[in-house]
Amino acid sequence: MINKINKKENLKFLLLLAVLQGFLLVNMAAADSYLISSSYQSKTKTSYSNEFSDLVSDIGKIFISLITIKQIGVVSAQDINNATLQCCTVTNSGALCQDTVTEFISSTSPNSCANPLPTKCSETSMCVTGTCIYNDGLTCAANAPKQACESSKGNWTNLGIFEVPQCQKGACILGNNAQITTKKHCEALSNSQGLPINFQLGMNEANLSAVIQSQSSLQGACITASGSCRFVSNSECTNISGMFYSGTLCSNTDLNTSCKPSPQTKCSNGNVYFLDTCGNLANVYDSSKINSTEYWNSVSQESCTINSTNPAKSCGKCDSITSSQCSSANKTQVDYGSYICKDLTCNDEKGKQRQNGESWCSYDGYVGEGKDLVGSEHWLVSCSNGEVKKNICGNYRSKICQQKDITDGDKTFSIASCIVNEAIKCIDYNGDEDMSKKCNGNSQCLSKNIKIDSKFEFDICLPQYPRGFDMKEETVTGSDVLCSIANTECTVVYVKTLSGGWKCAENCDCEKKEFSEKMNDFCVALGDCGSYINYVGEGTDNINTKGAPEVSWKDYKKYLTPKSGGIQTLTVQQLTESASSAGSVTPLSEGINLAGVQSGLGSAGTAVTATNFLFLKTVGNAYIHTQVMGVSLYSFGAAAAGASIGIIIGQLLIKKLGITGTAATAITVASGVAGATIGLHYAGVQTIYGISTLTIGFIAIAVVVIIIAIGWGKTKTKTVKFTCMPWQAPTGGDMCTKCNGDPSKPCTKYRCESLGQACVLINENTDNPLCQSLKSESTPPKISSGIVLTENYFFKDETTNSVNISGTNKSCIQEFTPAVFTLKTDEYAQCKWSFTPIASYDSMEGFAAEATHYSLNHTFAATGLSLGILEANEVHGNLIDGFSGDMKMYIRCKDYFGNFNLNEYVVNFCINSGPDLTPVIHSLTKTSPANASKLKFGTNTTNFTMWTNEPAECRYDKSKDKDYDSMSNSMSCLTNLSDRQIFGWPCTTTFTNLSKQNSFYIKCRDQPWKTNASERNTNIEDYAYTISVTETNLAINSTYIIYNGARININPVTFAEILGGGSSFAVEFNVETTSGVNNGISTCFYQWGNDSIPFLNTNAKVHKQKFNLINGNYNVSITCRDSVGNEAKAMMPFKLNIDSSAPIVVRAYNEGKLKIVTNEQAKCYASYDNCNFNAESGQAMEIGFTKDHTIAWDPKKIHYIKCKDLFNNTNSGCAIQINPTKFS
Repeated sequence: MINKINKKENLKFLLLLAVLQGFLLVNMAAADSYLISSSYQSKTKTSYSNEFSDLVSDIGKIFISLITIKQIGVVSAQDINNATLQCCTVTNSGALCQDTVTEFISSTSPNSCANPLPTKCSETSMCVTGTCIYNDGLTCAANAPKQACESSKGNWTNLGIFEVPQCQKGACILGNNAQITTKKHCEALSNSQGLPINFQLGMNEANLSAVIQSQSSLQGACITASGSCRFVSNSECTNISGMFYSGTLCSNTDLNTSCKPSPQTKCSNGNVYFLDTCGNLANVYDSSKINSTEYWNSVSQESCTINSTNPAKSCGKCDSITSSQCSSANKTQVDYGSYICKDLTCNDEKGKQRQNGESWCSYDGYVGEGKDLVGSEHWLVSCSNGEVKKNICGNYRSKICQQKDITDGDKTFSIASCIVNEAIKCIDYNGDEDMSKKCNGNSQCLSKNIKIDSKFEFDICLPQYPRGFDMKEETVTGSDVLCSIANTECTVVYVKTLSGGWKCAENCDCEKKEFSEKMNDFCVALGDCGSYINYVGEGTDNINTKGAPEVSWKDYKKYLTPKSGGIQTLTVQQLTESASSAGSVTPLSEGINLAGVQSGLGSAGTAVTATNFLFLKTVGNAYIHTQVMGVSLYSFGAAAAGASIGIIIGQLLIKKLGITGTAATAITVASGVAGATIGLHYAGVQTIYGISTLTIGFIAIAVVVIIIAIGWGKTKTKTVKFTCMPWQAPTGGDMCTKCNGDPSKPCTKYRCESLGQACVLINENTDNPLCQSLKSESTPPKISSGIVLTENYFFKDETTNSVNISGTNKSCIQEFTPAVFTLKTDEYAQCKWSFTPIASYDSMEGFAAEATHYSLNHTFAATGLSLGILEANEVHGNLIDGFSGDMKMYIRCKDYFGNFNLNEYVVNFCINSGPDLTPVIHSLTKTSPANASKLKFGTNTTNFTMWTNEPAECRYDKSKDKDYDSMSNSMSCLTNLSDRQIFGWPCTTTFTNLSKQNSFYIKCRDQPWKTNASERNTNIEDYAYTISVTETNLAINSTYIIYNGARININPVTFAEILGGGSSFAVEFNVETTSGVNNGISTCFYQWGNDSIPFLNTNAKVHKQKFNLINGNYNVSITCRDSVGNEAKAMMPFKLNIDSSAPIVVRAYNEGKLKIVTNEQAKCYASYDNCNFNAESGQAMEIGFTKDHTIAWDPKKIHYIKCKDLFNNTNSGCAIQINPTKFS
């Protein structure tokens, strides 16, 4: 029908053109009196539709304005919304200090927690990294999160490990050996070996050998007065008044002692030693020298070495650091004695030998580049005293394993650790102006440039190591939000050729498999999304591509093999070099040049341009050059004017008929020829090269007619859509037991559920969790009706496999009105739908609103479109099915075992297919900002968008009850079928000159494709939209700090002093707000470094945040912001000073009791002996801390008073000494 209408309008246009050309022939004035005075104006349209009535009007105003075709709009990936990061100090799965997004907050999700802190973990005092001190320095851990340290009973400090006294290292002398360690560790080693503590601070590996040598020369035989011999150090011998023989053994024959060689051995200093018959140490065990006299006489500076030719069976020189350790042995393991150097090395899963203390990473498959497999985890493996130990870094890849290899010659030693996965932070960078810099600066992020075609290109920051998702989420959750970031549309532009076919002009590659591949890679990198595989190589497809070939999960099996090298610690420069090159998004409007349209005439006042002259000179080749240039100026001016008018008419044709490219150029040229020859004919030039000028003109008109008739140069667009959904495990449970195959990698809920929909984990909280399958069954889900959520529509006449939806009085669903309903299944299932019967479940494309999730309730929507919009968008024949008339929605569901309904469940309803008699329904209208909302203080203008339930043109006025055509302002509305957004068709405008209270009255007129306004439906009643501006700005009226229960008010211009004991201050910031949009309720942030961090307790009138700070000066910037953007700022300057002074008595007097007053809160104690007493052993003057202190008065005794403040500062002597004889 539309084609018929278009042809009819085209014929009308041609008739009008002929009339206009005839008008020129009869009425043309002299060229020098012809001027087009009005400037060229461009009118933006919302589609390529041909509107005949507007065309007539435009031609009637031809000497006023010219028309051009609009550019194609911008195409890019869906914008990524900023996500608010919050910190789970402990997740539901037990992981510490994990960042999550608002959509992930859950009391059950493993990666979330019920009460997260409203700040990033890295900016929360509990998760800030520092040094963790265990057992007063027995061991120290650098870069340890505060929460993790304290939960493992360590003492945390924000000082670096080299600044902590307890963690300072030196040489620990252990007999003839020494090692670099801490003092506390040295004490433990010395005590365990029965040796005196000898710790030398500041020594390092470079001078350790010299220390060992010097100490060994100071050991030897010590002959006591009784004639017995002990092998001790020089100092020990001196203490027992013995005679010392340095470097000599008690078994030395020259000493003539009772101590003789023996086959007994002992562990000492990490090695195996022979013992003499007196129990003294001899030399390091070497079975080949048991009968050597020299070996038993003196301390040997050389010892045997354990290797393939000299095994530990015969040698006791252990390498306790990396490869062996002295341990008990049976008689068959050694030649003599009962001890051996036990091999401490390990073999990893690839057979590579690992040294004792070495740690490395193990992965379940490919790692990094956004390709971590579903269900895979990162494992930290270590070699501990000959035993391989493997630990999971964190469930759902909440932590990743990072490894560093240290190479020394031909030896390599690996050190690995589990670190927090910052995947969410990478995605969060996309909202920042310096996204690229932040992304490239974080080794866990991947800066990616996605380019499909020259006009489809964008940059994005993605995680190198995507986080895992909970496989059993039933509804739309955070995983859906993350996956949907990759939802994309690409508009492909086609131009009609001279032969009548269509040729792709822009974004052609979007219709190729490359589009689906690159978008699925984008999708997979966001998390467990898209078409991908699990860690055993099985997968599912969870994308929907329309207009391009799809990719299959089978295309990704190559990623089953772990990536060589794992995650190495990289510098920012290395990461930047390996990342994809950056690019920029090129708007489509800047890239498409529609020939013959962009080269407009400029201002109408200079209508005859150089292009026109060139055209006049080249028509008919040289003959035109000579003959035309030989005519009078009068005739040339007439020709030029006629050509200009013809070209202008050609431009109108191009605009109204949607013609572009070469066809547009041809029609412009042909129109110019027609106009020029008619102009020449009127000027008296009857022939050109023997041919009538009128004949040439009519031939040119014929060319125009032919171009219009065949549609050459018209454009059309095709939208290619990509939808990314959460990954779902394969149906069934055949693979469940594969989770149990490796005892060193215990099965987890995540790993188990990724193997199959029927896989469940039992004994989850034990040492032996098992993954098993539910009992197999072959019955498909039973589908039944739920509820109809749209008001005034109901389910009726349900049977086993069908149900009807109808409104009151069995009415049909109105066009543009969504009927939302739910269906139920008797078991967990995934559901799809189609408007036509499809035999296979997998071939159906439409998912329920729950997408790929398996659930018991499933949501669908039936939305009708009018026949008018379908025809206006050239939707004909079978394509109309699903939008109008009697409808059937065919639904199938699939359970955990892949059983799906053989017979579809059919939902019957009808869409009103008659004439559209209903105007825009404003009860369904959505607006942004929302109706009756408020704007921030001082706002003068605001952008406004409204979405209508059907395509329409809308106008507004500040006065109510005006007729649509009388309203003073119009909106810019998108009205094509493809312009529909989630809330409907958008109209936009900008409201200006806003006051405190503003009202706007809106009316819309539907069916914009119709040219006759009387055939369209127009709102009679106004849609009243109100918006107000906040009358007063948000204000901060008070800032103060709570410390030790006391309130310290903060003045923004002076530094308030806070005194405390020790170097750490536990303070609480308090900020009070007032005014603004909601009487002070707002969110406050503190600036720490370059980051703005929300208070832990905020979104109120009083905002609180606790800090652990060290002494020093601070000036913290505070910003508070309410829900509409009102903002208030303040500075909080203060200084934290360590109180190292003891209390001072500022007054003392007798009122029947002795009373004293101190300058600070303190506890005071009295003694009647002297000042040299322990304060707490004295008589307490009170129970708690106070400034006023009282004790009984004894006039016969001197009162010696000591005081201790809150920070344990105590008077070294007396705070005051009161002698009754001198005290009145």
